[in-house]
This record gives sequence, C-alpha cells and structure tokens, in this order.
Amino acid sequence: MGLNIGTITDACQWECVNTGTITDAYQWEFVNTGTITDAYQWEFVNTGTITDACQWEFVNTGHDL
Repeated sequence: MGLNIGTITDACQWECVNTGTITDAYQWEFVNTGTITDAYQWEFVNTGTITDACQWEFVNTGHDL
C-alpha cells in the first residue's frame, strides 16, 4: 500500500503521491522524502478526505507489510 522503505519516525518526512483516480487509499502511494533506515510494521491510513498528504497519517500495525 506504500513504499515503506525506512523507519517512519516522522510522518512529515513522507509525502503522498496520487497514482490514479482519487477514490480510495489503494490508488495512492507514499514516497519517502526524509531519512530512512529500516522497513516494516507500518501502513498508511486515510484520516480524512483525500485531497492532500496532510490528511493522512502513519499507523504502526505491528506486522510486516
């Protein structure tokens, strides 16, 4: 669901990029724009209307994606 290739210590280090028609989360991907070191146990959850990255947050799910 996302290109999680680093430890997400701050959601602000990531941005949302539209990869298709904006109808659901699966048509979006996240690209790291900050420091990265590790990769797992995180997924992306929509927290509002899909209009910009600020309406998304990163949630630790405790399992490998």
